[in-house]
Amino acid sequence: MSVISTLVLSAAGQGPAIGSVDNLTGFMHVELPSLDPLKLLTLYTIVTKLEFDDEMIAMFPLVGGDEEEGPWVVSIPQDFVGALTNISDGDINDFASEWSETDELAAEDWDVEQAAMVIETLRKFSKIAMMTAQQLYLRLDL
Repeated sequence: MSVISTLVLSAAGQGPAIGSVDNLTGFMHVELPSLDPLKLLTLYTIVTKLEFDDEMIAMFPLVGGDEEEGPWVVSIPQDFVGALTNISDGDINDFASEWSETDELAAEDWDVEQAAMVIETLRKFSKIAMMTAQQLYLRLDL
């Protein structure tokens, strides 16, 4: 069973609303290939140059949906959003190359181009979030 991953831009505190609707009409969103909090965490550590720690997954809290049945909505931390906005065009491929070699992406055969596309999408949404004082969420559906 595959998981549908959707990046959603909305006002802070909207996690429950994002998790309670059947479709995301009315929310700015984009579907991304098999993204999850652990993959986001590995990218976070690459972009911020922090050492990976399993405990850091708590930075992506469940803020909406049904914990057992889904959908699951996690909040993306603001410092990660800020770091994503600061990625230069020249850094995207370097980060994508490093990210695609992590266990989390390599296990699903992500290539550098796919990782770069996701980073670019995250960067674009992050810039909008910063300009409009909104929050980024990741919604996961079965």
